[in-house]
Amino acid sequence: MEDMVSIIMPVYNVTDYVGESIKSIQDQTYVNWELLVVNDGSTDDTAEVVAALADKDHRIKLINQANGGVSRARNTGLDLAKGSLISFLDGDDLWEPTFLADLIEAKNRTGAGMAYCAYDHLHRNRLRRKYRYQTPSGRILLAAIKGTVRIHICGLVVDRSIVSANNLSFTPDCPYAEDWEFIAKVLTLTDAARVSESLLIYRVRRGSAIHSQWDWRKRIHGIWVKERLADFIQEHLPKGPQRREILQALRQRTAYDAYRFFWRMVKNGYHEDAMRLLQDPRYRRYFDDVDPATLKSSERWKYRLVSSQNPLAWSLARLVP
Repeated sequence: MEDMVSIIMPVYNVTDYVGESIKSIQDQTYVNWELLVVNDGSTDDTAEVVAALADKDHRIKLINQANGGVSRARNTGLDLAKGSLISFLDGDDLWEPTFLADLIEAKNRTGAGMAYCAYDHLHRNRLRRKYRYQTPSGRILLAAIKGTVRIHICGLVVDRSIVSANNLSFTPDCPYAEDWEFIAKVLTLTDAARVSESLLIYRVRRGSAIHSQWDWRKRIHGIWVKERLADFIQEHLPKGPQRREILQALRQRTAYDAYRFFWRMVKNGYHEDAMRLLQDPRYRRYFDDVDPATLKSSERWKYRLVSSQNPLAWSLARLVP
């Protein structure tokens, strides 16, 4: 008998999209699944739309909870999942009909604990932008850290046993990169099988993460995510050259992201907050880890501007493209 897949769908105010997203699951050629739709306190008709679909398809289950963010919603789904495989789909995104079948076949054929696929962006004008990154197989944590491969949380299937045995979950109250943290932790523990076709369609819409206003209080979580990942890697990977290489790459990635974070703070006018954070050794050490010689000339100029901690120079940052 085919393994059952528990599909976890967090939803919040997606009345106009959730029906189409669920239909893309119902249209799967792989039929042994359960869909756990976790309604995260929607104030529109999302719950009613899902309930009507659940009345007609016993595989769909609606769980209502108070608004607590996407991480808590996904964790609720993980707690309730019954399948031996786990997958995620957001309430405004879409799967191609062979998504589950192709990923499960790749995972079973290679013996990997996770499979993933490429994904495309669907814009409001129906323009579909193709995935432009590599799709390697095997131990790809290093590639994920370096950014040469990008895996979407809604474009994977993973063994539930890996998640359960290692108490993997999404960090509550983390509003940025919480999905990348989860994926990177999975990649720390297992091989990944790739499906190079774009079988996930990520819908770009107003109010989605890709269009959200830049807020340093959210974006600083990108640094914290990598700190937590470093601790996880040290706990779960054996000592040796591979772990050292991965941790060094992660440190370099965190350093570069910290530089870009402070540049965006300065450019967006958060000068007092940036000055305060740069006095904290926790953040300053990452910023100081950046080697300006490795940056493009335009980036080196920005780095030196931020490093100057000169209020007059910082006031010019908003003029820089």
